[in-house]
Amino acid sequence: MRHETRRAVGVLTASYNTRALTALLLWSLRRVLARRPETILVVDNASTDGSRELLSAADEAGICSLLVNGANVGHGSALNRGVEALCANGNVDWIWILDSDCVVARPDALDAVEVSVGTREPAVIGEGHWDPWVGRRRFELYSLILDARQLAEAKLPSFNSGGDPSIDLLDAADEKGLLLLEFPFATDGHVIHRGRGSLAGVADRKEVDHPLYEWAEDHRDPHFGGVGGAEQRYDDLVARFQVEAGADLGRFIEALT
Repeated sequence: MRHETRRAVGVLTASYNTRALTALLLWSLRRVLARRPETILVVDNASTDGSRELLSAADEAGICSLLVNGANVGHGSALNRGVEALCANGNVDWIWILDSDCVVARPDALDAVEVSVGTREPAVIGEGHWDPWVGRRRFELYSLILDARQLAEAKLPSFNSGGDPSIDLLDAADEKGLLLLEFPFATDGHVIHRGRGSLAGVADRKEVDHPLYEWAEDHRDPHFGGVGGAEQRYDDLVARFQVEAGADLGRFIEALT
């Protein structure tokens, strides 16, 4: 299903009690990104903050498609369900995974990736960072593009259910000799990653039974990937978003349809 110069792209995000952040991401995909993806799929992990109701309305309005889990199965398991659904659908070449606390900040984001890729066929496109936990540079999950065909043919591992969902998949792709191509999603301002959006909510709600609760207590503040100027650009986008969608998201559906 290869296009001559443009891949069919399906965006995938997992949501857990990030109503406003997920809405901001959807807005950026529809109002900032110049090239509309073929599909946007949100997998909700049994949110209780009104996310499901808002996303259900967005689904009905054709803004996104929604899959709802009956319990919080974790980030990795939610992504696995979304990847399976997108691959089964068969109408996308690339699966663009974005964290729910990301926002697309440049209209040319997808086109810039295509130009960077050229005629190559990477299995994974991501932004590299030094990971002190594994002692090497590796791709981060917040903005990661997977080639759906190669993903299926290589029989790569699924995302993990623990705190580092993508490490086994990335290591397996590398070991199989698949092309992993680096692209500066956040560094060049194509995407802004607020960071710790879900963790902040877990800490605020005192979800002591959440497996990442203790980590969330000390890691709740946004970091913006350490990219200079990202916080101000993020605030500017949020201001635009609130003008269009309303500070309480009362005009969200109307703003995106």
